[in-house]
Amino acid sequence: MYGRVSYPKHFGSDAVDIIKSFLHAKPTKRIGIIKGGIDNIKKHKWFNDFEWDTLFKSQMDAPIIPTIKNNLDRSNFESGNNNDDNEEEKKLKQQEKEDADTYEDDGSGW
Repeated sequence: MYGRVSYPKHFGSDAVDIIKSFLHAKPTKRIGIIKGGIDNIKKHKWFNDFEWDTLFKSQMDAPIIPTIKNNLDRSNFESGNNNDDNEEEKKLKQQEKEDADTYEDDGSGW
């Protein structure tokens, strides 16, 4: 990924840090991929008060429950038509694909 990211002023330093860790330009340097795997994510300061056990036991209440009209209602989703990508976005997507193709498994199981 390449580009400049600006963060809202109300974001704390822990939020900015974890976002930057997920958005590292080189996929093999991103949090969750580097040595330590998912434990690095779970131990990050931004998740200090997060109840992982409650999540894993499926006991966590959903933060948002969307309103739907019926089982076929897709109004809460985007259409998925992204035909308006500009040339820069196409180049970025190609670079991301090339970077992803160079990933080497470190054997951590993640």
